[in-house]
Amino acid sequence: MRHEFQSGKSRYGDLAPRFSAAYAPGKDHQTVIRIGAGVFYDRRRPPILEQSLRFDGIQTQQYILTNPVYPVPDPTGLGSQVPSAVWRIDPNLVFPRTYQASATIERQLPGGFVLVSDYTYQRGDHLFRARDINAPLAATGLRPYPDQGDIYQIESSASSRGNILNWTLKSPPNPNRRFQFFAQYTLSWLYDDTNAAFPPPPGTSTPGNSLFTSLLPANSYDLRPEWGRENNDARNRFGLSGTVKLPLHLTFGTLTTIRSGLPYNITTGEDNNGDGVANDRPAGVTRNTGGPGLVSVDVHLGRKFTIQRGERKIDADIGVDSFNVLNHANFTNTVGVITSPLFGKANAALDGRQMQFNSADPLLRQ
Repeated sequence: MRHEFQSGKSRYGDLAPRFSAAYAPGKDHQTVIRIGAGVFYDRRRPPILEQSLRFDGIQTQQYILTNPVYPVPDPTGLGSQVPSAVWRIDPNLVFPRTYQASATIERQLPGGFVLVSDYTYQRGDHLFRARDINAPLAATGLRPYPDQGDIYQIESSASSRGNILNWTLKSPPNPNRRFQFFAQYTLSWLYDDTNAAFPPPPGTSTPGNSLFTSLLPANSYDLRPEWGRENNDARNRFGLSGTVKLPLHLTFGTLTTIRSGLPYNITTGEDNNGDGVANDRPAGVTRNTGGPGLVSVDVHLGRKFTIQRGERKIDADIGVDSFNVLNHANFTNTVGVITSPLFGKANAALDGRQMQFNSADPLLRQ
């Protein structure tokens, strides 16, 4: 049983029980069955309190101008024309919690190889999100509090669901084996209705910036379309790492990663609902869809040898590494604005093929 609480928040009922058990049937004990379940709590991270104090409408003034002229005439007079936008913490905020349960079957195969199959279910409640509780109403175009500007409230009203299946095959843990490897395939379904709750750091993002718009829901009064794939939801993942001992004391190793694409948001690129943030989505489109996949193969070729320096022997390793040896284009950002000529195309990517030579002994580096 774990009990968690945090200063600055009067909540002492966050009890987190955990349970696990393992059973090895039969006399050979080559199969092990494990089950476990528990409750886990997140914390209120410092940026939540820091940003709510900074952007409270007094310490730092933040204004949103619709279709402004450039340059803005007399910025000092904005306070009398446009209400300040503020961030605040929901007084009913509670800590996020995750319920997780898992079951694992581990089987030792002939030759010492091990096959592991496991399933994990997780459910998150009271997750943090941010929304504008003073956005203009669709029916009237008026704000609930007409004398105030945008009120971005951080609250614990989001949720998540996840199902994860893993299959792992690994070689015996014997350093004298000529070939060793670890292979894993993951099939997962991860869904939630929140991107994050932390306001962007000061100076790095403003309303209209992509970081800011991805933080808030498209419609602060209808959160149902926010239910979609998590930002890190890759349906299929495969990883392989292994080493082979070659003649002449050479060692070849590889680290291979293949995964499905991560999702991205599809938006109109316009402020259709008049809430001051251009993150609206086309009708019928939910949050986070599509995305390009990733293929990365890294390799290493090295040779170990011993250097005799007087009475001292030094073990050294000289090698060459190649990252993304296939030079595969792994795109990291897809344009989701349907009014953009680049819609559906990527505008960023990870590094291409890179090579490096290395030595594992400081004397050789000199």
